[in-house]
Amino acid sequence: MDYKQWAKQFAEIGAELGEKHTLSDLLFTILTEVRRLTSSDAGSIYRVVERDGEQYLKFELAQNDSMDLPVPENNLLDLNKKSLAGYVAVSGEILNIDNVYNMPGELPCSFDDSFDKKYGYRTKSVLVVPLRNRKREVKGALQLINRKKDFTLTCQGTEVIPYSSQMAELVPALASQAAVAMERAQLEESVQNMLESIIQTLVEATDRRDRVTSGHSRRLAGYATELAEKINEVDYFPWSGVKINEEQKKSIYYAGLLHDIGKLAVPESILNKINRVPAEKMEALRYRFYYLQSAGIIEDAGAIIKNLESINESPYVDGSKIEFLKELQQRRFIKPGGDEARMLTPEEYKHLSVQKGNLTAEERNIIESHALASHEILTGIEWTEELKSVPKIAGAHHEKINGNGYPRGLSGDEIPLSARILAVVDIFEALTAQDRPYKPPRSIEETRNILNAEAESGALDAALVDLFFQEKIYKKKV
Repeated sequence: MDYKQWAKQFAEIGAELGEKHTLSDLLFTILTEVRRLTSSDAGSIYRVVERDGEQYLKFELAQNDSMDLPVPENNLLDLNKKSLAGYVAVSGEILNIDNVYNMPGELPCSFDDSFDKKYGYRTKSVLVVPLRNRKREVKGALQLINRKKDFTLTCQGTEVIPYSSQMAELVPALASQAAVAMERAQLEESVQNMLESIIQTLVEATDRRDRVTSGHSRRLAGYATELAEKINEVDYFPWSGVKINEEQKKSIYYAGLLHDIGKLAVPESILNKINRVPAEKMEALRYRFYYLQSAGIIEDAGAIIKNLESINESPYVDGSKIEFLKELQQRRFIKPGGDEARMLTPEEYKHLSVQKGNLTAEERNIIESHALASHEILTGIEWTEELKSVPKIAGAHHEKINGNGYPRGLSGDEIPLSARILAVVDIFEALTAQDRPYKPPRSIEETRNILNAEAESGALDAALVDLFFQEKIYKKKV
């Protein structure tokens, strides 16, 4: 046995493990390299897991050069000494068996030959070692099966030989190195899961405050991810050669989910404003004009109130309605206490005379401040290195290519591609949403015309708008 060669391979495997980040990648690399190093035909990895307060041995991965492996029916085993892997995981001892069909009688564990019988495989030599973490705690077991005289051949093409005592001494050291890498990957996985749960909680909190647009962020994130994926697939101008890697796609997805998180800082009365004037203030107007009629000051309270209610609920107020409101505001009457008052106060006039939508200029500024608030809220999160661009992307989803957007008035290449993607799908989703009580959804053709007009004006990235509709991203299930 060449110890120098083993030491060199140990170092190479350690370096390779350091480059793997996901648990599945780590497990695959661990088993592949250890089998290669020991010339094993097959092998499997078991990990100690907890379910409902009980510990089990989870069958994580199996490899076999001599046959295609079936999908396991049950990947959880009782954590006890009855099986080979269970014995090692519980006792922390190493099992090195030359022939599992002729095992030492003093061992409390036994070989389960059901796999061999069912699939016609012949297990012979087995080496099972514990997976220990830095604290020397056993976190699983690595099982190697059928050491071959020639690793390049199947068991049918070469002799199956026992594992040497030197291998039984050295493999645990490599297994421990692998266990440490696994523990690191599990920690990263748990941090990722925690981040996911925090993000979902924040999205749900935003949805609860803004019930009118509930679900918007999830749909937007889905469209944005699909559009980013399509950029990688197409090979025509200007997207040929443009690639969005997995970390960038993940950042786009999270930024899409959280782009409206700044709405948590917007007063609910503005965020959920349906009409120009809220119901309680309209009720006060009704009382006022019925009083004026009862006092003989006016004769047409019902017609005035009907006109005011129509204006309050209308998506657009034309010039004749504005003149009507101006006339009401200019008319005065004497209150019972002797003070003079306007029939329509300046505040009421300001809200009712909003020509498009229901927000005054001041309220619109407050709504628009959510983009800056999103950036500030998200900047307060300790993002991982791969996700550090999420605040910038989310905070720039209302910036325009021509510089007329907000909150910072960025233009052109100052706006990252990821934020330009969000800008396109944000408008598309808002226009086509089925759940807005204040407006019917626009058709795809109408929406396409609106987005094309925005692109022609220099507000949106024209190439992204073209790609979105040309590749029918809107048909994707998100």
